[in-house]
Amino acid sequence: MLFTKGSYVQVETNRCLNQQHNGVECSHCVSHCPGQALILYNHQIYLDKEKCLGCGLCFSDCPTQVLGSQQWDETTIMTEVKEQRAGITQFFCGYHQTPFLSKEEKEKGAVQIPTCLSSISKGTWYELGLLTSLELRLDECHVCPMKDCVDRMKLAVETTMEWLIASGHTPHFSYIYTAEKSQKKKKLQAVSSG
Repeated sequence: MLFTKGSYVQVETNRCLNQQHNGVECSHCVSHCPGQALILYNHQIYLDKEKCLGCGLCFSDCPTQVLGSQQWDETTIMTEVKEQRAGITQFFCGYHQTPFLSKEEKEKGAVQIPTCLSSISKGTWYELGLLTSLELRLDECHVCPMKDCVDRMKLAVETTMEWLIASGHTPHFSYIYTAEKSQKKKKLQAVSSG
């Protein structure tokens, strides 16, 4: 996982609502961090790198983008999906042990991102929803240290589906909770993005 132990995570404290507005006590990122790696002290956000699980949830969950990284940009996901030109694209997280499509799914696209799927912003889910039908692979989330991020990702996807409907599009998102065992894996591996 690219951001484990806070690797490459940058904290832009001047963007934090607690810094920009006197009297604001925003603790959104702190309360949703599955590793409890974010600390709010004296109107300042701190990252405890030893506790950081590397999920990237804070990248998409903070409304003012206090946390981010120069090593990963979610626009690379869009590039991969456009290049694959698949009607359906499966998405795997960086912890997924088997980012492969089965032999019967070779017409689908597949992208593995270097973080948890929860790190993808609502805006990117929206843009992806305009390009392809999405299958989000959650079949290994129950054993992941970041399993608490799934609810936040689902909230982002639900908001995205509302946006797609409001803009006259039919959303096609589905969650895959059980993996089918693939007989042949070569040439069907997901493209790494980011």
